[in-house]
Amino acid sequence: MSWSDPEIVNITGLSGLTNPDAPHPASISINEENNAVVSLPKNNAFVMIDVESASVIESVTQGSVDLANVDLTDNGIIDQSDSKSFLREADGVAWIGTEYFASANKGGKMMIAQV
Repeated sequence: MSWSDPEIVNITGLSGLTNPDAPHPASISINEENNAVVSLPKNNAFVMIDVESASVIESVTQGSVDLANVDLTDNGIIDQSDSKSFLREADGVAWIGTEYFASANKGGKMMIAQV
């Protein structure tokens, strides 16, 4: 799909963004129903947009992942006793049909979400 006559869609001030005044969009994918999903890695969020009406459908946080039994210290010793919570910060995004999209997190992990 293409967005042949792009209009400005205001994506500031949305819920689910860690910094709603500075969305910083990174990637966009448009499905066959003319719905776009936009990744906002610096805000740890996605925004769904109805392309035809140039309106926001919803914004959602990407959440976080809790890791346990990992080695977070670069000291030459393997010690898997650390734990930490990380934001997902998905960058790339692509629709899988019209109901699901996949994203590539900055850390290289993939996430699939249903809309």
